[in-house]
Amino acid sequence: MSYFDPETQSELNRQRIHEEMQTIHLQTKAVRGKNILHRSLALLGGWMVARGEKLRMKNSAPQAYYTELNKKTAHR
Repeated sequence: MSYFDPETQSELNRQRIHEEMQTIHLQTKAVRGKNILHRSLALLGGWMVARGEKLRMKNSAPQAYYTELNKKTAHR
């Protein structure tokens, strides 16, 4: 049994439906934003890894230098 008249009930239902539509709309926006952010961060991370590998190859000393350095420091 309802304590509200039919006009009040229909208005309450309309407000409830409107709030649900807003919630669904905001959830859709949040998912879309998450996907864009996820893709952007993945691209940035991939670029940073590739750049770091190039820099390491460019600036690293030959392996022979490391073995000579280890021998010198081990005998001290």
